[in-house]
Amino acid sequence: MLKSYALILIGLVLLGALAGCHQQAGSLSNSTPEIPPQATAALTENRVPWDTPNPPPSTTATFMPATAPTATGAPAAMCPNIPINLSAPAFITPKDGANPLFFISEQEILAYLNTHGLATFLAQNKNLDDARWINGIQAYTDLTNDTVPELVFGRGNFFIIGCLNNQFVVLYQDAPNAYQRAAEVIQVVDANGNGIPEITLRTGQKTQGGHSFRIIEWTGSQFDSLLLRPESAPGQSDEISVNATGEIGVQDIDHDGRLEYVVSIGIPTGETYQLFIPWRDEHNYYNWNGSRFVLSETVFSPPQYRIQAVHDADRASMRGDFNLALSLYQQAINDPELEWWVPEKRAGLIQAFFNSQSDMSTFPTPTALQPDPAEYDHLAAYAYYRIMLVYIAQGRLSDAQATYTQLRQKFPSDTAGSIYGLLAERFWNAYSTTPDMAAACTLTLEFVAHNKDAVFDYINGRDYYSPRRIDYFNGTDYICPFNQ
Repeated sequence: MLKSYALILIGLVLLGALAGCHQQAGSLSNSTPEIPPQATAALTENRVPWDTPNPPPSTTATFMPATAPTATGAPAAMCPNIPINLSAPAFITPKDGANPLFFISEQEILAYLNTHGLATFLAQNKNLDDARWINGIQAYTDLTNDTVPELVFGRGNFFIIGCLNNQFVVLYQDAPNAYQRAAEVIQVVDANGNGIPEITLRTGQKTQGGHSFRIIEWTGSQFDSLLLRPESAPGQSDEISVNATGEIGVQDIDHDGRLEYVVSIGIPTGETYQLFIPWRDEHNYYNWNGSRFVLSETVFSPPQYRIQAVHDADRASMRGDFNLALSLYQQAINDPELEWWVPEKRAGLIQAFFNSQSDMSTFPTPTALQPDPAEYDHLAAYAYYRIMLVYIAQGRLSDAQATYTQLRQKFPSDTAGSIYGLLAERFWNAYSTTPDMAAACTLTLEFVAHNKDAVFDYINGRDYYSPRRIDYFNGTDYICPFNQ
């Protein structure tokens, strides 16, 4: 009897919602050479520090009225006015509801809604103990800014259901993932500030826990993806792929009053961990460009190994962020806390990972390793060479000459790292004759082409397969990125 009264009460509340009440979204070695003081450079002012917290996903729509433009609401959709019927047959029985692989097709759910009504469907699928939605209902909230809530439902297939011409219709649908599970709403938030919320969906699922996110929004006639496909890879999906520990959230990174999407790529927790050791986490920032969210910046976790500092510096230099590049090249030269890398360390890290996943007594203790004394010399000499290039690009010729002189003195001919002295010499002589960086880089890259093994051996990394590493053999322009 009490359960019947509870169902009647839920039905009355739902009738009020269907009559027009807008319901908000629910919970859904070597001595270290010193670099001259002129090389000291601070990070760019707007750079995001790595320890900026990645906010947890929120299922409550966030609006920023101080800066967001006022969006004109769409005309309210007309839905069937079907009275609640607590005696109607259950759309999903308890047995089917307990089966995670129980599928619902578009035809099945629309036939039920258009026959028995949304109020009956909602009343049947709400937990009486804590008022949570059950049996695949993920949300019941206004996603189109017309004051009429949409139904978000997923059992195998994923649907956003609204109304058109007094009928329930599917406004958006997605097929099951590889595990035959429906997409999942992670957050509903108005990051672009147009008054219409974006929906972040967790879509694809991989065997080692990796997954994908998609961001969609109602554009007046349909739900469209708001992620801009990379121009360099037009065939790629409009989804963001992350590892097992990857997350997505929103935050006003640049303090302009508008939210950005912040994606932590994360690190694998399964067997794929061994493929790209050493791992680094990274944060990708997606900014609104007026029509889509586009990847604007990638920030890695702080370098642990010296080779990582060199790679980060080269990336910064390649995109013209010279202050950051100088700071990282300095770190590669002067930071005694940066670790060394040898090929054997990869095997040791793999063994340590599997030890952490199993009974450690079944695995032998890793053999103690020693650093390669030539690694520091090669990476430091290369950093001096790149600092020289950055100074020239900045017009600081006296600092460039001082750095070039230091490089030749600290790494004389036939010593470890001296190949970069020859590289610098080729560039310096060409630029001194004709102050044209592009022409000097062209001549320098010709030297590189004839000495690839010597130039790339240490900076490319020996058995160093970290994600987002620079493959210098296939990206020679990184060595002198001013040749255009």
